[in-house]
Amino acid sequence: MFDGIKQLGLLLMISLTMSSSKKEQSPEPPSLIQLLPEDIIIDILSRVRWCDYRTLSLVSKHFRSLVASHELYARRSLLGCTVRRLYVALSNRETTSHNPYILCLEANDNHRLVLIPWPTHVPHVGSFVTVGWKLYAFDMLNRYHHLPIPSIDCRFQTVHLVHCMNATMDVSVAGVIDGKIYVTGYTKIPWDTSAKMVMAVFNTETQIWETATETMIGRPYGCVVMAGKMYTRDGRNSFVYDPKESKWETDKRLNMFKWQGGCVVDDVLYYFDNRGGKVLRAYNPRKSSWVVVKGLERLVAEGRFSESYYTGSCDGKLVLFLSKDRMTKGIRCAQISLERRHHQGRSEIWGKIDWCDDVFFRSDDLFVTKTLDDSLRMSSKTRLKKEQSSEQPSLIPSLPEEIIVDILARVGRCRYPKLSLVSKHFRSLVTSHELYERRSLLGCTEHSLYVVLCNKENDNHYCYVLYRKANGNHSLVLIPSLPKMPRKGGFVAVGSRIYVFVADIIDGKIYVTGYRCNMAVFNTETQMWEPKTIPETMNGYMWACDCVVMAGKMYMRDPVNSFVFVYESKEIKWEMDKMLNKFEWKDACVVDDVLYYYDSGWKVLRAYDPKESSWVVVNGLAELLADARFSAWSYTGSYGGKLAMFYSKITGLERLVAEGRFSESYYTGSCRGKLDSLRMSSKTRSKKEQSSEPQSLIPSLPEEIIVDILARVGSCYYPKLSLVSKHFRSLVTSHELYARRSLLGCTEHSLYVVLCNRENGNYQLYALRQKANGNHSLVLIPSLPKLPRKGGFVAVGSRIYVFGRFKSIPQNAISIDCRYQTVHPLPSMNVTMSVSVADIIDGNIYLTGYCSNPTKMVMMVFNTETEMWEPKKTTPETMSGYLWENECVVMAGKMYMSDPSYNFVYDPKESKWETDKMLNMFKWRKARVVDDVLYYYDSGWGVLRAYDPKGSSWVVVNGLEELLADARFSDWSYTGSYGGKLAMIFTKTTGRTEVIRCAEISLERRRQGKEIWGNVEWCDDVLVGGDFYVKKTLDVIV
Repeated sequence: MFDGIKQLGLLLMISLTMSSSKKEQSPEPPSLIQLLPEDIIIDILSRVRWCDYRTLSLVSKHFRSLVASHELYARRSLLGCTVRRLYVALSNRETTSHNPYILCLEANDNHRLVLIPWPTHVPHVGSFVTVGWKLYAFDMLNRYHHLPIPSIDCRFQTVHLVHCMNATMDVSVAGVIDGKIYVTGYTKIPWDTSAKMVMAVFNTETQIWETATETMIGRPYGCVVMAGKMYTRDGRNSFVYDPKESKWETDKRLNMFKWQGGCVVDDVLYYFDNRGGKVLRAYNPRKSSWVVVKGLERLVAEGRFSESYYTGSCDGKLVLFLSKDRMTKGIRCAQISLERRHHQGRSEIWGKIDWCDDVFFRSDDLFVTKTLDDSLRMSSKTRLKKEQSSEQPSLIPSLPEEIIVDILARVGRCRYPKLSLVSKHFRSLVTSHELYERRSLLGCTEHSLYVVLCNKENDNHYCYVLYRKANGNHSLVLIPSLPKMPRKGGFVAVGSRIYVFVADIIDGKIYVTGYRCNMAVFNTETQMWEPKTIPETMNGYMWACDCVVMAGKMYMRDPVNSFVFVYESKEIKWEMDKMLNKFEWKDACVVDDVLYYYDSGWKVLRAYDPKESSWVVVNGLAELLADARFSAWSYTGSYGGKLAMFYSKITGLERLVAEGRFSESYYTGSCRGKLDSLRMSSKTRSKKEQSSEPQSLIPSLPEEIIVDILARVGSCYYPKLSLVSKHFRSLVTSHELYARRSLLGCTEHSLYVVLCNRENGNYQLYALRQKANGNHSLVLIPSLPKLPRKGGFVAVGSRIYVFGRFKSIPQNAISIDCRYQTVHPLPSMNVTMSVSVADIIDGNIYLTGYCSNPTKMVMMVFNTETEMWEPKKTTPETMSGYLWENECVVMAGKMYMSDPSYNFVYDPKESKWETDKMLNMFKWRKARVVDDVLYYYDSGWGVLRAYDPKGSSWVVVNGLEELLADARFSDWSYTGSYGGKLAMIFTKTTGRTEVIRCAEISLERRRQGKEIWGNVEWCDDVLVGGDFYVKKTLDVIV
């Protein structure tokens, strides 16, 4: 439930992130979350990751105030959704200024340091410590300023001032033990012979300073806390301070290395030794021993040229910062999880890199001076009590009552008896007025069938309700809290109320008839009675249940005189209906203005339509009526637009009540019923037991919510979802679904492939889909026309633009909308040309090919926004007139093409053609680009090559030896790219069957970008059988 609410909250919020101008232009409805009460929005936001709050604050002013509100963080603390954050202080060597940053997670799962606007009255130079969510800043120049100490609430970025220190000193270091901050520094300038190093203690609970005491250390360079003791060092020695005994000692073993810029994880000190071998060292104070952390050889090798290192800790893990070299500059950060092992009687510590990202890109010469673990969790005492307490209760009782009511309102009412057994609280909720008001507000009300049964043994009348049991069967349940019903009376249901008075209702008024030709009208809104008269032809006696309402008129039957009277309430007029009087209908009911009753004499279900004044027999119920043939009595009722038939059934010595429920549909001159359910019939029950599970809850939701849910489902599941029902089939191909996917940012990159069938020479479009078992396959899209043999294919968003000569359609330019698999014609090219290559830059598609003269190449430009062609452009005379088909890539806004002799580069901004000699070093074909780097498979050497245009250099991609060995003897190979990853497609012969195999490769740069390594994510046989080859791969967003 937690992950579900968190994911729902995040995705719904991000769907609202748009500018006001876009919102005015877009007709899309806003997300449903805006309609929720504010406390529910806060409850959802509290489960969203804190790193996403910056994005959420851009949604609206309302959201900006919510993500900075006290209520949100109080709710996060209550739900245990607090997180740890790492604050970093960076110093500039050139300007000597210090600025605070916070380590944030981006949407692409990379990390970066984000500058925090430093509040006023907070020193930029000094010592900083964190206590819970508060950060205390001590000015290094406090001796001169002697100002109040600022404490920063990291939740709201607000500053609160505490009392001044009781000693004027230059603060050097500070540490926290049991809620007390221990601050050390000089009382005078360090070079003064009378200067003293003193320590002052600040109690964060009482906000009071304790008396400063003199220390035995020199000017300290670092301070850490391990096992309740403070460890610090000066230029010569390492010292330990025990606050319980108020005693200073030296630690010679700790002083073995000049540790500086260290941090503590699980009472073990870690620091990076950049002098003695470039290793990460760890000191355990319990064993007084130093060890080298193993398993980080690759990270240490990558950072061997770094000029500065700094370690920090966050949430029980180590964070290592290292600067890049002088040329690139910037800061790299790695998070390391630590594990203790024992090998041959010795204790070892091994590190594992969780992630390693470039977190800071700037030309300034910056280095880390301090890291702070901002803990937004409960205090150690509270956490200890919580760990010692019993098991955590379920999440729902800890929620506010209005949220519980909101959840229960969406639960089927048949579940309420079970829920009332959960607790007294739930028992009161399922019978509360607030619950049913919320159900009405949300439109979650249901039709229920109430039945008044007469016990012939004692002549008592009681009210029962039809409930669905857990096994799917139905039963009548007595409502014991209600009094006995009158033997002769009228019962009328209005909304959620039953009025007990022969009676029926029209337009909110209950019409009650009785003896002596009287009629009374009760207005349910004003709760007042009105007098009325009835025809004298009525003998004053009617069956208690022979009154129905059809099309705003009330129909009553007089059994003595065999008359049927019709009352028109608007005209206050009485009439007679001879056709309705053809049968002696009794115990009847109405569904969609048609009267139904069971004719026990003829054993049929009859229906009367007042519009046509005709009777028909309901067909299709032979099995049900045969089961009810020998019943002692029968009764028809209606609820929720369906008919219910009750009748008695004798089984052995017991008499049971059976209920059949069916829906109706009209045919010419007849009425046919479709049995929905039948209880107490062995044949029907056996069929019911063999039937499938009850339908899911989702069809009962409003359509906009179903669309909102489906928008978050991967598009690979849409073929399966289209098999659910016609409704789902229309939804997964609807414009609303894809508009919502785009609005929520749930679009995906899909790989589309143009394959040529060598057997018949047809070119068709296939899509790479993931199957239910996790494997992948190429699926043909049959609704599209055959594609041209020589043409250009370009993917732009969710569309594929195709240019060339088609066999089946007259156009030479079309666009394929891959969301709906539809084809749209485009304006024809104003020049007759055979397209060789095509690609897109800034919304313009550049097509290059030859006209009637095959040695003269021309270029055409198609604007995808205006869907207009621009005048043709000239090409270099050195172009031979024959370009490799579809051998065109775009890198850094430039288009690269190749012919048998040269490689050409076209810059559209300057409309200039150039050649690239370094790119021409290899005859690259069937290449693709990922992150502005060209990749192609060199079948001659059996390697995957990469070309970086920035460095004008070729490299071989490492780490793919096994995959390339598998592809070495393939007939052909092709590279594609989608979603920032590389796809390599090649053939493989298994026996006599040829299969097409595809591998997805993720890419990583190492050694400052000098090496490229590939990792095979998956490799599957995507197409089995046939003789195919790849013409083009396309990255489509759907």
